[in-house]
Amino acid sequence: DWHERINEYIQNWTGSRGLIVAALSREQKQQLVRDLAADGAFGGKNSAAYISRILGMGRATVYKYLNLDRPGDE
Repeated sequence: DWHERINEYIQNWTGSRGLIVAALSREQKQQLVRDLAADGAFGGKNSAAYISRILGMGRATVYKYLNLDRPGDE
């Protein structure tokens, strides 16, 4: 299920960088959210809310990070 895939992705992402979720900087969280999006993690219903809980931030912040790279949003 998509919850498990997100959990595994985050564990692999943080583990490969020698990081833990609780200690991620804002920039690291931004990159993780973008990488999750590139991997299709936001396809599940309420996935943004689930990811925001895991990363300890608001759902609006997750959407803000997702929109950082979109052209024309300046």
